[in-house]
Amino acid sequence: PNDLIYCIYTSGTTGKPKGVTIEHHGVVAMQNYLERLYKVTENDNVLQFANYIFDASVWEMTLALYSGATLVMIPSDKITDTVEFEKYINANNVTLTLLPPQYFRQTNINTFRVMTTGGSASDSDVVKHVKENCRYINAYGPTENTVLATHWEYEHGTEVPENIPIGKPISNSRIYILNGENLCGIGVPGELCIAGAGLARGYLNRPELTAEKFVKNPFGEGRMYRSGDLARWLPDGNIEYLGRMDEQVKIRGFRIELGEIESRIREMEQIKDCAVIARTDSTGDKAIYAYYTSDAEVSGSEIRDRLSGALPEYMIPAYMM
Repeated sequence: PNDLIYCIYTSGTTGKPKGVTIEHHGVVAMQNYLERLYKVTENDNVLQFANYIFDASVWEMTLALYSGATLVMIPSDKITDTVEFEKYINANNVTLTLLPPQYFRQTNINTFRVMTTGGSASDSDVVKHVKENCRYINAYGPTENTVLATHWEYEHGTEVPENIPIGKPISNSRIYILNGENLCGIGVPGELCIAGAGLARGYLNRPELTAEKFVKNPFGEGRMYRSGDLARWLPDGNIEYLGRMDEQVKIRGFRIELGEIESRIREMEQIKDCAVIARTDSTGDKAIYAYYTSDAEVSGSEIRDRLSGALPEYMIPAYMM
């Protein structure tokens, strides 16, 4: 149970990804949860949507291969074209999948038995997009807790919440919301912390960071992971995600620290000052906007070219103003 099963790198917050080392017991705990929640049979077809370097792929492989279902491998060119994607899904009778919420909203598919979104925040439009004959689950979890930590399932016919909850702890996991070392009451924002069988061993070759994030659980046995996510308990026992406690944002599944982008732009000689924000663009997706001032004429493309030598592609602002 304590042997390593994989190491997957998170996108990091400063362009320096961290290797998260997961042990076998974490995947076994997740499989136990998935099998019971999704009631998987040999008639199910699970889509392999995520690239294998992302931990969502572990969810897909575990849901299918540990439960006797079929794992459907989709060519990458089918994903980039939603029309082709829909044809492929229908032709292969995919019944279970995990998709980014913004991507799912662009599709129109009737074969799903259970539709799950994850990787970024869901919203009421996503829930309304789900077909009546399909269950909808909103999943949340950091890589550091073997893909998942909580889930929320919509009950058809009920009112769709304004802010879609991330739900309640999955089996074999415990959630604490803390202000420092103190537990927060209902409705009080605090840091979301996770304990249980899904916790990673730590970060590869990063003992100091491991000790900082994976601390002794003051409320029970074992360790607790301090996620840095801001959340609060709702009166019905669900959890509402409120964002990051720092400047970190999540865009297309990547964790990004906006302050790091700002510092890189300010390093450029001709730039006097800048501000970087994340906001929803015309497509409904979150994008990075950079606003800058300069005494000289500097084009956005020139700034992007210079940033590309210091930051990964996903941290390059889409809009320069």
